[in-house]
Amino acid sequence: MKRKLFGALLGIGLLLGVAGTASATIIYTLDENNIGPPVPLGSVSLTLLDSTHATLTFTSNTAQDIFFVGGGTSVGANINALSIALISITGDCASCTYAPAGSGNIDGFGSFNFRVTSGNSGPGGRSTTISFEIQNTGGTWADEFAVLTNNGSGFQVGAHIGLCPTGIGGDCTITGDTVNGGPPVLETPEPGVLSLMAVGLLALGFTTRRRQS
Repeated sequence: MKRKLFGALLGIGLLLGVAGTASATIIYTLDENNIGPPVPLGSVSLTLLDSTHATLTFTSNTAQDIFFVGGGTSVGANINALSIALISITGDCASCTYAPAGSGNIDGFGSFNFRVTSGNSGPGGRSTTISFEIQNTGGTWADEFAVLTNNGSGFQVGAHIGLCPTGIGGDCTITGDTVNGGPPVLETPEPGVLSLMAVGLLALGFTTRRRQS
């Protein structure tokens, strides 16, 4: 009976592990910049939804009065795919018009093959968060770390930012750009990993109990 129960639990854990490995979140820190205020200036969370779909969410460091601003680029990423399709773009700026801006340079940090603009860089064109979902139409991604790749200057994500001490509707004293200074880190263990850990603990419990009896 115990063996059957353990086998069933192991099977469930493995199924959950296989199902869960496709969805995980990694975090990039926007901690290299050309405007000078304390770092980090923001972060980017990347979630792999399945082998061909991923979302990227850019969040500015509002504690430092940093905002993503428009112009040619608000945010950008160097996506590791032969071809992609944009599913959606959202942000928290009610008056902004978010749109893909194609490939191009983020000043001083090289060219990125996917960028988003939110319009002008005035008080009506600033965001604290911008998110977009993309589809890999030219292949598949093995895991979340494969979604992006370094550009020619060694960076994967970047943004055009403003330091605006009087808030999102006030004057920006400095504008510039920021990118990830290091590699991403895994936000939390994947669901599949957690499932397998649970099965391992159950197995250890069964073994210990059996020895005691």
